[in-house]
Amino acid sequence: GLRNRRLDAALTLRPSAAAMHGLKFEPVMRYPAGIVCSLEDPVARETSVRIPSIKGRDLVTYRTKEFPNYFQWISKVLGVRRSELRINAECDDALGIVAAVESGRGIAVTGQFINAIAGRRVHFVPFTSTTHSLEVGLLYRRSAPSERVKQLLQAISTRTPQ
Repeated sequence: GLRNRRLDAALTLRPSAAAMHGLKFEPVMRYPAGIVCSLEDPVARETSVRIPSIKGRDLVTYRTKEFPNYFQWISKVLGVRRSELRINAECDDALGIVAAVESGRGIAVTGQFINAIAGRRVHFVPFTSTTHSLEVGLLYRRSAPSERVKQLLQAISTRTPQ
């Protein structure tokens, strides 16, 4: 959408450096990383989870086509090769992740932003280590941003940092 000028901007996760050609990313929020689990999962009662304790668990993930950098990120977070991930379900979007986790297909490694979508259907448990996070921001064309994008950038620059 951005490259073919159908969109002026997108609110998205920070893309990889390779995907940024001709685009610029303005951070808006940083969210702690952790897991989303079903309400029945024993981890749901914990206040945080250690990464080694979830290695080897069945995972619910985003599809590679829609989120090409996700598997690289999740492998880095878990400290395993992609071939070692036990993927039980792949989903198109966050709603699909929530539904698959809720139905017991596995856990998902994601950011706390999923709480806004999930409500009380699943439980987010942050990692004990605060090393990993997900950054959400405004992605737009570097050359000649539209007036609407300039207004958004102005609003972002005057907000209280979070």
